[in-house]
Amino acid sequence: MMGINESKHIYMYISLLTLLTAQYATGFIYDRSNEDLTDITTILISSYPVGTTEAHLQGNKFNVIPADYLNNLPSIERLDLSLNNVSQIAPHAFSNIPSIQRLYLSENKLQVIRPDMWTNLTNLEYLYLDKNLIDTVVPYSFQGLTGKIMHNHFQCG
Repeated sequence: MMGINESKHIYMYISLLTLLTAQYATGFIYDRSNEDLTDITTILISSYPVGTTEAHLQGNKFNVIPADYLNNLPSIERLDLSLNNVSQIAPHAFSNIPSIQRLYLSENKLQVIRPDMWTNLTNLEYLYLDKNLIDTVVPYSFQGLTGKIMHNHFQCG
């Protein structure tokens, strides 16, 4: 059986460890994948832990990525919206998450790619758009993107 002093030391150690972990932890992964969600706005952005660097939202049934919805995710580096039903991305939908490095939009229903989809994505390294229904790429749609547009085979008419 532990004495009172030993218990206090263990409690203090656990408290300190918890405090340090909470204060300095980075790289949280927020996972709401494969939940059959139909409206991305039903996910409360406020429920993302501070310091979230990855959001896994693939395998749901989102149709639209609205403007300004993703504004409060300043530390997101990887956003996975693949395997949804996304057919529309509002202008500037990703513009307030300039920290994003990888954006996965594969296996959706996008038909038109426009320049205003990628505004202010200065750190974007990889953009995945494969297996969509893309038939139109508006001129200059990828202007300003310095990263790689990976695994995308467009056959526009």
